[in-house]
Amino acid sequence: EVLTKRKTPLLNITDWSDQLSDLMTTIEEQTTIDKWCVVTNGGCSPIALQIAADRMRRTDSNGTNGNGNGQSPVSNVVLSSVPRLSFFLSTSDPVKVRKSYRTLARGIVGKAFWWYSLRNDGAFILKFSERNLCAKPENLGPDWKRNCVDSARLFGGRSRYSTFSFLAGALQDGCADALATLVDSGVEIDLIRGGDPKVNRAKSFVSLVFQNVNTKPRQTKL
Repeated sequence: EVLTKRKTPLLNITDWSDQLSDLMTTIEEQTTIDKWCVVTNGGCSPIALQIAADRMRRTDSNGTNGNGNGQSPVSNVVLSSVPRLSFFLSTSDPVKVRKSYRTLARGIVGKAFWWYSLRNDGAFILKFSERNLCAKPENLGPDWKRNCVDSARLFGGRSRYSTFSFLAGALQDGCADALATLVDSGVEIDLIRGGDPKVNRAKSFVSLVFQNVNTKPRQTKL
């Protein structure tokens, strides 16, 4: 018997968009849905764009369920706290992404980071979130820390691989194909951004821009 070396999963945009699209299809089988609005935040924006583009490719000009496979189209996409423009147009070096991912997923760095994040029942998660992800700590709500810690411990802690994939840059795979599909498609894309007047301006661990939403959304039609 030939044994193959076990590989640590590296989740990319397609992995996430396929899972969400399958969930949408399951919901459609249980109830009637004419169209979808997909809402996302920060660095997960490419996932929403890919879902909208994939469903657009499968839907003909007849509109709802026009593709014949029971899937309803995405009519609106809401992108909150979007990253810089280069995030959408450029792609990460796959070699560097895998190297960074292996360092986090298999090395002492990732283990130390995960242990430190969850120690003292997620004290670091709460402190980091209050300082970097919102303008006011109370905006997080009473369940924020508990939800983060519980999610991190799912499946024996294996949920950490999705976080490591994100930190390694797996979601910065470019959105050129998705954007090309959505041009003149009628899909409305809303960009929600805001200013942060605090001395310690909002920032994230992976240098993406997370801003407090305090302005009206800007609507963009592709």
